[in-house]
Amino acid sequence: MSKRDAEWAPTSISNPDCVPFIDPYRYKPQLPEVVQNFGSKERYEWGASTTLTAHLSPADAAKELDELRKAMQGCREFHIRGIASGNGSGTRMILTTVQAPAQGDGALAYNRTSWTDVSDINPDTAEIRTIERFTVVRVGSVIAEFRMSPSDSVEAMQFPLELMAPQIRRLHELR
Repeated sequence: MSKRDAEWAPTSISNPDCVPFIDPYRYKPQLPEVVQNFGSKERYEWGASTTLTAHLSPADAAKELDELRKAMQGCREFHIRGIASGNGSGTRMILTTVQAPAQGDGALAYNRTSWTDVSDINPDTAEIRTIERFTVVRVGSVIAEFRMSPSDSVEAMQFPLELMAPQIRRLHELR
């Protein structure tokens, strides 16, 4: 992890290689990005977001995606002290790689499963489990991150390719 990354770590993290999976765009000044959040209309079964981040050049975006791949090799599990709960023991996270769709100029996909200790704010619940699925796709100088947060009832859900593919095509057209 670079000195810049260490300075931008959000809080105490047990594995410095994992910082990119908490805050992948940790630059001064912040790169231009657009975030869109949406969710299921029925029973709040899932939430999702897309983040488009513009890099200065295709080479810069390719380097960022390569750095994320490299970080994945050194980051499988980590712990963040007190990120969501004031006096609790914090959040434990496990990353697992999954098959990335053949989209864009390069792609990476992974799952991030978190267990957050909330016992200090809710004595009846020791911890809350959250599963997030990320697909990161580079198209030229843009990195598109597709995040899906399904509920436990739809744990196997992936970000719908029928939503992702048209966005990737539009990015190709804008080059």
